[in-house]
Amino acid sequence: MIKLKLKPEGVKKYLELPLVNTKFAGGSSIDTCSIQGFTTKDLLKMIIDLSTIIITAIFIVAIFGPIAYLIWKGQHRTHQSISILRTIEKEKSIKCTVYDSWNDKTIGIDSLNKKLVFVDIQSIPVNWKLLDLSRVSSCKIIDTGEIIQLMLGNDFGKESQFDVLSFFNTQTDDPLERGFHKELAKKWAQLIDKNIIKHLKTPRRAA
Repeated sequence: MIKLKLKPEGVKKYLELPLVNTKFAGGSSIDTCSIQGFTTKDLLKMIIDLSTIIITAIFIVAIFGPIAYLIWKGQHRTHQSISILRTIEKEKSIKCTVYDSWNDKTIGIDSLNKKLVFVDIQSIPVNWKLLDLSRVSSCKIIDTGEIIQLMLGNDFGKESQFDVLSFFNTQTDDPLERGFHKELAKKWAQLIDKNIIKHLKTPRRAA
């Protein structure tokens, strides 16, 4: 229990704080101690300071709490997309020696078996692709400003076919990260280009 004795303004007051069996080096102990020199004005200042600390703490939690949650959520989803990539590797007996993961997406390449895996967990059910690079003849970047995509073409058959891999979309991604996604798309366009057989159509002979 704290006993508070107050006297008129300007006169010192005394706080008696009971301490039970407080022992010091040497075996001595005390049961109570007194703190002198506090005025009513001092106490009010202490209360105000304490209130300021509490309000500041609440403000910090309100500002940085959501940010910390978003960071945690992003890392959790990144781990989830990587986990799906690893599952695909086991099921398809491949091994992605190079991969990148960002936001809700993961992309990996198995250069030995010429396979490309792309995982996007934004949609439900999860959207993933396993592409055979031996059947891909071209890869180019599509950049409209609002979206950044890789378009993989296959013109080995009678009709050309295309697979589109989305790297950035202003509707789902932070616009400030556009430059990062553009560089990531360039990196993977080069990796894919090194692992495909470019098909050059034979020009028609003049009649």
